[in-house]
Amino acid sequence: MLCPGEKSEADESDPEAPSLAPDDAPECSCCDPPPDFEPDELGPDERVPDELGPDELVVTLLRLQARQTSAEAQESLNAAADRVQTIARVHRRLEVSGERVVVNSKQYLEELCDDLRTTRLASGLIQLDCQVESHSIGVEKAVPLGLIVNELVTNAAKHAFQEKSHGRIAVSFSEVGDSYYLQVSDDGIGYDTSSVSAGLGQGLLKLLASQLGSSLKTHADSRGTTASVGILKHVGPVRLRRLSPSAISAKLNS
Repeated sequence: MLCPGEKSEADESDPEAPSLAPDDAPECSCCDPPPDFEPDELGPDERVPDELGPDELVVTLLRLQARQTSAEAQESLNAAADRVQTIARVHRRLEVSGERVVVNSKQYLEELCDDLRTTRLASGLIQLDCQVESHSIGVEKAVPLGLIVNELVTNAAKHAFQEKSHGRIAVSFSEVGDSYYLQVSDDGIGYDTSSVSAGLGQGLLKLLASQLGSSLKTHADSRGTTASVGILKHVGPVRLRRLSPSAISAKLNS
């Protein structure tokens, strides 16, 4: 059976055979989805947009793959997707200021916090506050800065509230003299960041802080955990030489 406006094989051989224009064709239900048709139940980060960029494609594939793996592998794949999304966000926020390509710190980090509320704090039991000043920072600083925020908030969400039903995580970024100052704190149980971030997480934080020419400082007590990084404004990032995958792995786990 042919839909209105569609030619049969006999009509195809006759160029004079009339066909209905789309606007003139009567309604036809033969091409409609069945009544019980339901779209796949995908999460907000798994739905495929009309125009998929390379970064969005990678994130979507990682999240779809995560749904079909073990709990441990699922966590790793979702963490990888978060990191890709954080890096891609920098490139969506690029601005030109004189001879520099920069990112607005307030727009960038507030958007990152919005995503973390959706992906890591969806239950609403843990509040995420984001107090960020507006500064133009270079791309070379923005990427490691965003990844540090992503790692620290993720760690706090997973480990700081194991004995509490609710809590608060705070992200702040401000200018202090000749430096920028990033702080991520929580009012949880005062967990040991080095013990819960062993392996890739802890190694990645050290690597990112060193790329900013700085180091990560942490303090934990019964009132919660605070992690901070100071970044000199007028000092460029430490350039990391190109490393092989095995060398990167060794560096992250050192």
